[in-house]
Amino acid sequence: MAQLEDAFGDEGLAVAYGLFCSRGIGASEVMKTAFRQTSSAMEREFRLHSRPHVRAENAGPFKHVIDMKITYDRLYLATEHGLFIGDLHPDQLEDERRLDLASTREGECISVNTGLRAVSASFGLEGFLVIANEPDQSLGPRKEWMVPVPSVRTSIGGSTLANFPSQEEIQRIPVTLSRGRNPRQVALVGMTLDGIDNGNLSTVSEGGYVLWDSRHRRIIDVAAERTDEMGRWVSEDFIDATAAEDTTTEQIISASFTGNSFLAMETSEGMILTRDGENRLVQTGPTISMRTYWNSWRFRRLATATSREGLWLYAAFAGDDELP
Repeated sequence: MAQLEDAFGDEGLAVAYGLFCSRGIGASEVMKTAFRQTSSAMEREFRLHSRPHVRAENAGPFKHVIDMKITYDRLYLATEHGLFIGDLHPDQLEDERRLDLASTREGECISVNTGLRAVSASFGLEGFLVIANEPDQSLGPRKEWMVPVPSVRTSIGGSTLANFPSQEEIQRIPVTLSRGRNPRQVALVGMTLDGIDNGNLSTVSEGGYVLWDSRHRRIIDVAAERTDEMGRWVSEDFIDATAAEDTTTEQIISASFTGNSFLAMETSEGMILTRDGENRLVQTGPTISMRTYWNSWRFRRLATATSREGLWLYAAFAGDDELP
């Protein structure tokens, strides 16, 4: 945020507020004032130079990072040779600012996700791994489950862990939660795996891309324009991925929600943000990865995309967003 202010003054402060300070979390009064004085219709593109960074030593046999997540000062890498973990806390980094990585499970890991103080990793036909209370063990000892059902990705949120055996299928798995003194301190401590081989499985149309919207407890088939609320097909306003203007929406590579209910979609043409039937192609060209931060209060408006040109950050605003 300081870099934005130094380079772009009040406009930089306003952009920093929009990107990083949803609900005013972490914002100074100067930032709030700069944001209030900014036109709601303003669009700006700022380019920043690379900052000092940590070089990750290749601690294993992998050559490619397929997916990556960071939570509680720890980095999780899905690679062709397994799931790797590295500490990002300054006290754990070596003097030369190198990051050591350790393997936690071998096998081709194709996706990794985090939520409810837990980590889940998909290993294709081998199944998916869930690690509870990792790395924070304040709510109980670390636990691991390797669930032997097909998995291409997972999602953790609300009171459900969702497994996706394919892009067209979703399997909802009830979980046991533990709550700390802080109401937001909720952790996954157990799962109900009885009948996991064929239980709670919903399949959408061929070619669909199904998401679990934990905030509204519903399944959304992004490509086929259908919504399934707790197993029941309903007729309501659903997100229409095919209505995007100025683009031919091809097969969806990935999709996820922001914390303020925008849908971000990655296609071969670029990244699309959509809500309430309004679509916008915010970035053209292929992306290496796309992220939203739907379970974060502070970064609920943020969507990021990594490309060969750099890291792109977008703040998506809705009419019901709380402003300073």
